[in-house]
Amino acid sequence: MTLPVHHTDQGWIVAYTGRWVESTLRPFPGESWLTVDEARQRYESELGVFETVEASTSNGTELTAPRWVFGATRREMIRTQFFNQALSIIASITYTGHDGQLFLNQRSDYEYPDAQTRYTRSNATQIVSSYYKTDGTGYFDVRDNTTRQTQSTAFKDADFSSLWFDWPAFGDWDVFANPENGILPRDFPMTPL
Repeated sequence: MTLPVHHTDQGWIVAYTGRWVESTLRPFPGESWLTVDEARQRYESELGVFETVEASTSNGTELTAPRWVFGATRREMIRTQFFNQALSIIASITYTGHDGQLFLNQRSDYEYPDAQTRYTRSNATQIVSSYYKTDGTGYFDVRDNTTRQTQSTAFKDADFSSLWFDWPAFGDWDVFANPENGILPRDFPMTPL
C-alpha cells in the first residue's frame, strides 16, 4: 500500500494517522494512515487523537527515519517529539490549550550514550526538563541518570509571552516542527526562588 503523504505549503512532507507506534514507525493496531482529506477533517473537527509524522525519508510505502512527530488531543494538548538519526527521542515539547491559544508548558531534552544506537528515553544518560506556567513561574530539572542525581531550580517573574502560539491552520506545522521552541536564552530574565 502506498503511504499517503501531504506536501504542505511550508515544504514539509508528512503522513497522518490517529495514533502511531514509534518503535514500529507504523499506525497503532486498529489505526491506519489517513488521507489528507481524512486528516484535515479530524484536525478541524477536533475529534480524538491526531498524529502527524514527518515523512521526507519515506520509501513510498513506509516511514524510514522521521525527524519529528506531533500528536494533538482535541484542542487540549499537543506534544512534539524530535528524533536523532538512530530514532532515539532527543526532545519532547508539550503545548496546552488556553483560551483558544497554545502555551508551551514543558520541554525535555535527552542525551544518550551515543547517537548511532536507538535508545528509549529510559536509557538517557541525562534529561534536562523545563516546566513553564502561564503565571511566569516554573522550574528546571537536570537529571543525571548515571549518578541518579537531580538538580532543580525554581523561578518566578518570567515573561513567557514568547511561549504563546496561535493554533495553526491544518498543514501549517512550522510551530510544532521547530526543535528550538522552549529553549530560553542564558540571560533570560527571571527571579530564582
